[in-house]
Amino acid sequence: MVAPVVILAAVAAVAALLVLEEPPPWLAWCPAWLGAVIVAVLGVAGTWWLEPWTARRQGAADEDQQAVDRLRRYLGRQQGLPRIGERGAGGLLLRVHEAIPLDLPPEPAAGAKVLRRAGWLRRWSGPVRLSGEGPDPDLPAFVERDIGKQVCAWMRAASREGGFLVLVGNSSVGKTRLLYESARSELAGFVVLAPDLGDGALVNVIADATFPLPKLIVWLDELQRFLPGPYFVTDDQDSHTAITAATVRKLLTADTPVVIVGTLWPQYATELRTVQPDPASVGQSRYPAAIDILTT
Repeated sequence: MVAPVVILAAVAAVAALLVLEEPPPWLAWCPAWLGAVIVAVLGVAGTWWLEPWTARRQGAADEDQQAVDRLRRYLGRQQGLPRIGERGAGGLLLRVHEAIPLDLPPEPAAGAKVLRRAGWLRRWSGPVRLSGEGPDPDLPAFVERDIGKQVCAWMRAASREGGFLVLVGNSSVGKTRLLYESARSELAGFVVLAPDLGDGALVNVIADATFPLPKLIVWLDELQRFLPGPYFVTDDQDSHTAITAATVRKLLTADTPVVIVGTLWPQYATELRTVQPDPASVGQSRYPAAIDILTT
């Protein structure tokens, strides 16, 4: 933006000097024809700079408008994105499974793991206990896992810096509920963007927009449904597209903290991260775009 303004200002200044009846003494050496040449050169340079600058500005405005339009469709009659735990971002709407309230602590859930960026954390194990602090009225009592403190600590840091966290575990071990309760505890001031399964386009346009983002949680439960690969949810009517690694990187480097959370079953995580070559593409892994996202 600065360069076109400076060039146009220089053109205006030189033109103003040329129309003076008597140029200032320090410009006496410059003949009129040379001044005209300077104005012409600056004018051409200004046009050369201004046209792509204007195109970029218009492109950014178009992307912002597209993001606003998609947000309006997503929000419907809501006035804005809800905060985590509020109406519109409660447990059931974030796809936390309903369950029968528990009278006694069950046996520890086994087989669940955590994928944080590119590294695997330890298994869920150890004793469980019930937590009655600020329960969601739509959900049964929350059964904590020993890894809950680790997830809360991660979210506490992410509340300042942003981050990308994926919980990997078998069906019904409590991945989504753990994310939900941890976010309610540590990201209370954040608003939630929870796109429909497969609607990665909504996340992509938000990342491409130039307007400032609020403190944001991008909720990608069943992450395999948003990643390029065999489990991606297509919808011709809504023009579903997968999220991209560029989108994830833009969100993680936003001026305000953006926390991206998701869940995966172990078999999905293993298949999407496999480095075995694709028979149809010599030397290339089966799902390189998914690997790029999961190792961001």
